[in-house]
Amino acid sequence: MKLLQLLFAGFIVITFSGSLAFKFLAGGTAVPESSQQQQDRINKLFEEAHRVDIIANTPPGELFDKYLTRDLNSCFSERLGRKVRTTYELLQKDAIQIGLGFPYYYIWVRIFDEKSGELLDEGVTSAKAMLQRDFGIGSKVWHAEQILKNPSFPDFFPDSLCLAILGRATVVQATNNVSKALHMKN
Repeated sequence: MKLLQLLFAGFIVITFSGSLAFKFLAGGTAVPESSQQQQDRINKLFEEAHRVDIIANTPPGELFDKYLTRDLNSCFSERLGRKVRTTYELLQKDAIQIGLGFPYYYIWVRIFDEKSGELLDEGVTSAKAMLQRDFGIGSKVWHAEQILKNPSFPDFFPDSLCLAILGRATVVQATNNVSKALHMKN
């Protein structure tokens, strides 16, 4: 699948970038700077390739929630060694697509014990959509405390999500602090 995606992207770039690409490939000569119009055309082609890749991998409609919930429950039940129930919130509406590959969604996940309903864990992780059937869940859950104490946390997330993640972590940490204070009073 990846090889086909790479070949398709290469074909599109060569086809639509005009004679400059052929001159470069044929003679090994330096390609002069392309016009803004050519650059815009190439950027649109890459955006279209990303859009096609997202559609090809993201489950449509109601299946998105069904499959993501299934895969979160399965993943965290296995990791924690007991049956769990999860809830999640997407931190962005659209997938983040870098290069050619699976599209990623970043989510705030809450993990509950299936029997008692006790909150076991909470934080941000990633989920990559694969072939409209599965989600690969990130290997790490970043907790509110880790996010707020680690100045390099933005290095691990797309820039466009850092403020949303910090905001969510701040709210969760404040809620935890209030809860602890109330328990200490009683």
